[in-house]
Amino acid sequence: MKRNFWIEGNHSRRASNLRAWFAAGAVLLLFSHADASAGLITFEFDTPGTKPNGFTSSESPQVSFFDTLGADLTVGNFGARSIGQGLAVPGDDASGLELVFSTMMSSLSLTFGNDDPFFVDSNDLALLTVFNGSTEVGQESVVVNRNTAGDQVVLFSGANFNRATFFFTDENEVPLNLAEVVDSIAFAEAAAVPEPGSLALILGAGAAGLCGARRRRRASYKSAA
Repeated sequence: MKRNFWIEGNHSRRASNLRAWFAAGAVLLLFSHADASAGLITFEFDTPGTKPNGFTSSESPQVSFFDTLGADLTVGNFGARSIGQGLAVPGDDASGLELVFSTMMSSLSLTFGNDDPFFVDSNDLALLTVFNGSTEVGQESVVVNRNTAGDQVVLFSGANFNRATFFFTDENEVPLNLAEVVDSIAFAEAAAVPEPGSLALILGAGAAGLCGARRRRRASYKSAA
């Protein structure tokens, strides 16, 4: 059976500190993609409660969230399992979280919790897989620390993608019957590749600048002589 979890009361001081820590990490991630549009979803501005498949956070229209088996999702304060409010994939099955992006992305990170030590083993994984359409283009995993808290991050970058899935799995990547809780989802759009005409203009401008610099250097040499 998938692990049930309690929606717990406010723990604002801890949530504030953790949110700041993970936000700092997200900023570093996004600065590394300074030429692309970046986003961060914390779920703090979303109304708590059950959300249908295809839910979009009020913090960004660029990401739609799905239960991989078609069930509803839940936004709420999950105590130590999230940093303030988070998003959960509840249910007594091996479902995971699917993220569908409105445009191509180049990086993605998310904080996760609910890795209950009574329901996960020491080699179990938090598995993030990214796709371009239906084609898998990359994967990253983190060995869960089995402390239930939302204090670990899994990060992917290095290939462009427009869809991702997140699961708790065993060491053979078989999904576990364990509810995923995620928070602080940071992402960056893939940098646009210039069209041939634009690229020609850029290269032409660069060549003109180089020639101008050479002429200026030659003129300075003559005046010095």
